[in-house]
Amino acid sequence: MTLPSEAQEHKAAELTAMRELLEQLDNAEQGRQQAETALKRLERAVESMHIGVTITDLEGKILYTNPADAEMHGYTVDELVGENIGILEAPEDRNRQSVEQVLKVRVWEREAVDARKDGTTFPVLLISDCVQGPDGPVAVVTTCGNLTERKRARRQKNYMFAVMILNIDRFQVINDSLGHSFGDQLLISVAHRLHACLRPTDAFARLSSDEFGILAEDINNETGATRVANRMKDLLGAPFIIDGQEVFVSASIGIAVSTNGYTHPDQLLRDAHLALRRAKARGESSHEIFDTAMHQKAVALLQLETDLRRGLERQEFRTFYQPIFALDTLQITGTEALVRWEHPHRGLLAPDQFLAVAEETGLIQEIGWWVLREACTQTRKWQAMLGDEAPLTLSVNLSGRQFTQPDAVKRIGNILDETGLEPENLMLEMTETAIMNDAEPALRMLSQLKALNVQLHMDDFGTGYASLSYLHRFPIDTLKIDRSFVGSMGTRAGASEIVRTIVALAKNLNMHTIAEGVETEEQLDLLRTLECDLAQGNHFCPPVEQDAATVFLREHPRER
Repeated sequence: MTLPSEAQEHKAAELTAMRELLEQLDNAEQGRQQAETALKRLERAVESMHIGVTITDLEGKILYTNPADAEMHGYTVDELVGENIGILEAPEDRNRQSVEQVLKVRVWEREAVDARKDGTTFPVLLISDCVQGPDGPVAVVTTCGNLTERKRARRQKNYMFAVMILNIDRFQVINDSLGHSFGDQLLISVAHRLHACLRPTDAFARLSSDEFGILAEDINNETGATRVANRMKDLLGAPFIIDGQEVFVSASIGIAVSTNGYTHPDQLLRDAHLALRRAKARGESSHEIFDTAMHQKAVALLQLETDLRRGLERQEFRTFYQPIFALDTLQITGTEALVRWEHPHRGLLAPDQFLAVAEETGLIQEIGWWVLREACTQTRKWQAMLGDEAPLTLSVNLSGRQFTQPDAVKRIGNILDETGLEPENLMLEMTETAIMNDAEPALRMLSQLKALNVQLHMDDFGTGYASLSYLHRFPIDTLKIDRSFVGSMGTRAGASEIVRTIVALAKNLNMHTIAEGVETEEQLDLLRTLECDLAQGNHFCPPVEQDAATVFLREHPRER
């Protein structure tokens, strides 16, 4: 197996130093003399590199070699310059230089066998690039890495290594607040610290704007990989001082260890990225080691996403309704619309089985607008059937993705116009987290929604991080008490007091309260004692399809 860093390490060196060299060589006016002149101006860029670098003319004459390459082959720099590149080739392997091949593929990467001055041979990884002058190619640049230790390591029966993907947490915030130039300097400083804490046999490269790939070689077990990850996180935890500005960063790390029967480098990178995703889901400065369950879950999620898209095309989604009751009269005031998915193979799926994927992929927008239109249409039919003297209300969840759509207010207004439902009969529910994720834009959006004359509910209240300084500014009509608090009343110490506090807070802010997830008579009695306004739950009626909801509404009194 070819280790992923073998190519990455050398390519990273090319991209950081050699590309600059090539660009300037490309500007050489003509022929060997100009190339040699440009070379002299750029020798410093490659003098300190740990990998070998040679530049030859098209006949194979060595125009330049750096100290690392000369030392690797047992020569001095002066002994190599002016010689033919063939001096470095092992007799049994004439695979080092081929101008024709470089011209054909532009970048030629291959393994070969090189010879030292004393005649001994060793395996190398070579990457060659052609330097173009105004009249055509003028030189060939080749980087060379010694593969001896890695070849030996692969022959060890119990040899293990780990591939890690390190991501700087919230790096975009740094870029947005302090500027991209500051962010670039920070990444350079991060790279220096990573280099300082890794062993000489380890390697790393920057993979994307805020991600680094690390190869930790010759580790004993997963614990060894964890020690490397913790060492990197600890070193990055110290403050960075850049242009007089102190900044703190943390990193999340995904780890793939070579014990999983890998046959291709891409598999290691894939699994390290999967582990990174799990680490970031746990919170900042976390690390995760890949296991096969992660891959199985990723495959299952991909299939679920495919099924979701097909489900939308085939109209497999259904709208269920759960009645909402006034607690002082125990009469119906309205219903909440809830989506279900009639999966062709898995049967009826509840929202917790697919909405997270729908949110992540953006499909929740299409699903959400469909539910709103369907529910508004049905509610208007129920109002016509039951009479308009006490119009039935409708509660519908507005997802975070819908809430941040620029045209959300227009779309809601259009749906109300199309279905004929009066705006004051529509209760839009948004989670506390969605609202508080970006408070100032949320305040503007809520104000625009309120201008439509719809009612606004904060869903799952108490489970997020609503700031009281913002809560009194938001045009919220109702706080919806999360089912986790309702379900714990009478069984978990403090749960009833939390509900009491939420009810009191709502009253002080001139808001109403609605409790969800009422399952028992005891919970109902406690909520009435605490003077909660509204409630819903299986104790009254579980979510049911349209026809069953119609029967239920006909048979039970409504609040007037």
